[in-house]
Parts: sequence; C-alpha cells; structure tokens
Amino acid sequence: MAVRVKKLSPALKHGGYSAIGPLPVEDRAAFEKLHRDLQAELRPDGPFEKDIVADIVRCMWRKNQFDTLRRAEAARKRYSAIRSALIPAPVLNIVSVYTDPDPAEVKEAAITAEMLAREELGENYIFVEMEDLGPVFS
Repeated sequence: MAVRVKKLSPALKHGGYSAIGPLPVEDRAAFEKLHRDLQAELRPDGPFEKDIVADIVRCMWRKNQFDTLRRAEAARKRYSAIRSALIPAPVLNIVSVYTDPDPAEVKEAAITAEMLAREELGENYIFVEMEDLGPVFS
C-alpha cells in the first residue's frame, strides 16, 4: 500500500507569501510607507479593493524580507542544537529498556540551555519565542 506524503508548495514552505505583516524586529515605518505608496499608486475604491491592496502589501513585504526569514531559521536551528547538546535524553540500556533522565537534571539543563541560547542569539532570540507564526518560518 502506498503511503501519501503531504508536500508543501515552496510558497508555503518558506513563508514568502505569508499574510503576516512586519515582525517585531522589522521596520514598521517602512511597512506603512509601502502601504501608503501602493494605495497612492493603485487608488483602491471601496473595502474590497482596499483589502486587496493590504494583501499585496503584506505579500510584497514578506517576499522582500527573506533576510529576516534566514535569520529566524538560523536562530531556531542554533537554539535546537544548544538544547540538544545540554538536555539529557532517554537512554536505551543493554536490556533494551529506556531509562528517563533525572527530572531535576533535565530542568536544570533546560534552564542552562535557555540562558546560553539567549546570550548567544542576542536580538535573534525573538525568533525562538515566535514559534507560533506557522508557515512564516516553517
């Protein structure tokens, strides 16, 4: 029996066409200027056309902010590597039984990993905290 694999189109995978406007680390004033410029150029008439212009602005903005997406991806990968290196995982012993690490040790390692990640990533740590943005960084 064949197994279906759900594939994302490139637009969804990189988030270049996400409906999300400027992120907290991006220039909100530049986003608003782009919006004003497009409204002046396209002169939307009515709520439907204004909504279309708003969609165009968000798409153009996201496509032009790939540097932000690359920074976010790099920050998340580094965060994951820091956590993986410090937080102990369950261990498979000689009789094929998993033993969980001490919960106190895991908690302490998680706190240490968090501190190291915040220090190393600096202002890019915000991308770790923004994990709920879905396809913007998927």
